[in-house]
Amino acid sequence: MKNKLQYYFTKSYTSKHIFIGAFLFLCVNVLINLIYYFLGYPHPYTSFLFLPYDRFGDFFKSIDLFQIVTTWEGPDPLDPRSGLAGRPFVNVYNFTLANLILFTSNKYFILCSFFIVCLGAFVYVAKKAGNSFTVIFFALVSYPIIFVLDRGNFALLVFVLLLIALASDNVLFSTFLIGICTALRLTPIVFTIPILVKEPLTLKRLATVISLSLIWFLVINDLSIWFIRNIIINESYDPVAIMAREMENYNRNYILSYDGLPYSSSFFLPFKWLYLKLCEKIPFLTPGLDYIQPVSSAVAVCSIIAFLLLLKGDLKKTFLMITDARKVLFLVSLSFILFMPITGDYYLLVLFIPLLLYPKNSYSFLYVLTCALLLAPKNFHYVGSIYISHHISLQVFLNPGLALILLFSEFDLLQNVKRYSADRSPKPIITFTENRENSLADLQRPASNA
Repeated sequence: MKNKLQYYFTKSYTSKHIFIGAFLFLCVNVLINLIYYFLGYPHPYTSFLFLPYDRFGDFFKSIDLFQIVTTWEGPDPLDPRSGLAGRPFVNVYNFTLANLILFTSNKYFILCSFFIVCLGAFVYVAKKAGNSFTVIFFALVSYPIIFVLDRGNFALLVFVLLLIALASDNVLFSTFLIGICTALRLTPIVFTIPILVKEPLTLKRLATVISLSLIWFLVINDLSIWFIRNIIINESYDPVAIMAREMENYNRNYILSYDGLPYSSSFFLPFKWLYLKLCEKIPFLTPGLDYIQPVSSAVAVCSIIAFLLLLKGDLKKTFLMITDARKVLFLVSLSFILFMPITGDYYLLVLFIPLLLYPKNSYSFLYVLTCALLLAPKNFHYVGSIYISHHISLQVFLNPGLALILLFSEFDLLQNVKRYSADRSPKPIITFTENRENSLADLQRPASNA
């Protein structure tokens, strides 16, 4: 039994095992959800997905803002008086969907077409990158894909465009797609870094990639602003003022308040919850969260410093590791998840990009286990606070830690930790092997004449 376990711990694994493991953990979560259901527990104990009455809400609610069609009949609709979004291209995206629904008179046809086009492109790129049907199938039935389909969020489109951009060797095309992603959501601009290191980094390549990404972003936004002012509303539109108002609302609702807690994997939320629990125990603390963002940012910075310290040693090896295309992509993907205040679980999709575009055949057991757990739902246990109206999933606390372990495993930093521990352990003056070699040498040495 011990030898069998040792075999599984020491054998090499592939991407297939990661996605199969994630699916098996998902099945375990579903089983626990069913047990809660038969015991009479309410949502969220009975499902790892969002509220059942809000299915596809991210897709339909924004479309209704234009009052061209009415697609959302559920609770919590968006108020049309809230106006257009501060990101111009988001308005063009939603306006186009609204007119397509008006043209076809079938909102679910447009929704399904959106899903089919995005997932079809995902399958095509993943297959072209050399992944097997098994890997692609289990990726399609994974938690991040199911979650983004349940919400109908354009995070699916952002993910597919990023996947295509990073799979392409054409800098002009890659930066164009990055420009679209950045126009939809500003943070994907960080994925220009993996594009930079796909080839030997020169000053010319650095200037080309950065300038093209910015040019595409500005062109897309300027065209979107023209479209809005001349076709959508035919009046003035100030995206900067609207964006400032949106950031203020975001800060109030998501940073200083308690929205976004149940479904996220960032560093920020565990500290936020811990501070609220301290407020329950310590009378002079107030549940204002002004100081939590700096604290979580400090922890993020400390994690990066620890990461760099563990890389310290062979400078040449460190440089090669940092400029390796797969490792850079993995580092950017994990940073994209960890260092934003709120990261919806559908953005776990960005971890698929390095796994599918740079598949390996020699993952360790720890790597596979950690990655599979990170990509699986862990909504089978919840904790609460008197300051929070909803329960907080266990994965909010587990995912940041799992992501750090995965990062250390990707860069072989856990080996450095073991080596550091071994170097600090006391060493005997002479080992058994050395003693044995010396004894053999004495036996084989010819006797000297007296």
